[in-house]
Amino acid sequence: MTKSRFLNVDSVLKASFKVIIVSLGVAVFAFLTLSCQVKSQRSEMSDSSAEQNKEKPLVEDSYRLKEDRQKFDEIRKDIPPERAQENDEKAFIAGLTSDITRHPEAVREKFSSIVRKKRELFNKDLEKSRNEFTKQERKDREAFNKNSELQRKEFTKDKHTNDERKDFFGDIDQKRKDFYTEQREKRDDFEANIREKRKNFEDYMREQNNDFNYEHRIYTKKHDAYMKDLESKKNEDPSY
Repeated sequence: MTKSRFLNVDSVLKASFKVIIVSLGVAVFAFLTLSCQVKSQRSEMSDSSAEQNKEKPLVEDSYRLKEDRQKFDEIRKDIPPERAQENDEKAFIAGLTSDITRHPEAVREKFSSIVRKKRELFNKDLEKSRNEFTKQERKDREAFNKNSELQRKEFTKDKHTNDERKDFFGDIDQKRKDFYTEQREKRDDFEANIREKRKNFEDYMREQNNDFNYEHRIYTKKHDAYMKDLESKKNEDPSY
């Protein structure tokens, strides 16, 4: 009797242990599946974000400081655009500091002149974009108001009940509110885009200015050493 009871307890424990093992297995499998899904979703989001960044550069090509190397485009066709762009910008600064005989201030003035022209072009394009947006905004507003006035005239040609008049003018007023709300949202989006473009431009120019200052300090030391050496040779040999 006692032996039979122990056998029953042992069977129950074994059965319970199997249930626990199976439950743990299911839980682990579910966790791994969920982790894979999350990683996959993050990977897809990352790829999508990267693709968007590739399609829309932070600073347009026309505002960048770079050496004109179009003649090398065929040779560089297999180089990634980002790397080619970086190389062009390095070539631009290298070109400014290639002639060791030029006075450092002349080199800086050349750089500053090019930066001013790029900034003027950028500001001019932003102003043009704002004027075009404002012009279209005004055109849409005039068209809406004209259409609303025509609807009122057509409606008032005939007699209507108080409820019909209430519904009509209530609808007209709601459309007016919706239209001007939409115009404000479009304006806010436009101005936000303008601010983002300007921030990206200023960040880019600040980065380029830092790179130039670094190379300019090196160039100044080389120029000073060159001039000192030249002066020494002239002192040694006046005909030099």
